[in-house]
Amino acid sequence: QNSIPSSSSSSSSTAHLHHFVNTPRFGKTALYAIPPPPNQPITPIKTTTTNSKDTQTTITIPQPTTTTTTKLIENMVSKVTSLFDRMHVLIIGPGLGRDPIVLRAVAQIIIRAREVNLPLILDADALYLLTLEPYRHILQSSKNNDGVVVLTPNVMEYRRLEQAFENEDELKKALDGVIVIQKGHHDTVTATTTTARESSMMMICEEIGGLKRSGGIGDVLAGTLGAFVAWNQILASKNKGGSSHDWMVASCWSACCAVKKATRIAFEKKKRAMTAPDILEEIGTVLDDMASDVDSKL
Repeated sequence: QNSIPSSSSSSSSTAHLHHFVNTPRFGKTALYAIPPPPNQPITPIKTTTTNSKDTQTTITIPQPTTTTTTKLIENMVSKVTSLFDRMHVLIIGPGLGRDPIVLRAVAQIIIRAREVNLPLILDADALYLLTLEPYRHILQSSKNNDGVVVLTPNVMEYRRLEQAFENEDELKKALDGVIVIQKGHHDTVTATTTTARESSMMMICEEIGGLKRSGGIGDVLAGTLGAFVAWNQILASKNKGGSSHDWMVASCWSACCAVKKATRIAFEKKKRAMTAPDILEEIGTVLDDMASDVDSKL
């Protein structure tokens, strides 16, 4: 539909549109219909979006009141944080979108995760969140900043992070203690180990990848990083290594190498028809090969 009437234009409507998310990657516009609280006024607003034919479409969407917005955010935060004790790691970003209400909830979730030392993998639109003025120093906002945080920016995403801060020192301060994986032909994994930034560790993944860039490869890497970070945390809890920044950087480097290798194998099989699910199919075999290679050298 090219237009959606506001709540005041139709008395037969059983639900009001309270939430708008534009997802251009998939060529769709997602609209969530939520019943409004009783006797609560809703002010319509106009939002312009672009459809798959690059034409402008203006739709009218009711703007949620402050009370409604607050409850939405509280519900989102509560549902995620209630699962913290069952998680070894939390990945935020793939498929997230840039809806302001969602980003406000995500910011609170990140702060809560930092407070309980839950490891975080921040990718895609979670990196965009860090470039916004209210959230630029969110990773340092908790009194307990000892937990693992991994950022996975590509070239453009890292450039936006740089541009969001006044100078390099401000960027370094905001990312102090954070592991940053700069994705590219060779993935570079860097981490600082002290608040004073007196030392750091860097590893470069020189594993050869496939010859095609495909949407979703970054999501595969984020998920693989989550698995390696979780394994590291489990080993640390059993006093079998892990937990230190050096171990964590090595874990991230291993994940990068695994995805690069899986991408190369998938491309060799599917050529230009390769997509992200093809890479996922190779991950298991690649991890088995990596484990066997390590065992043979022990």
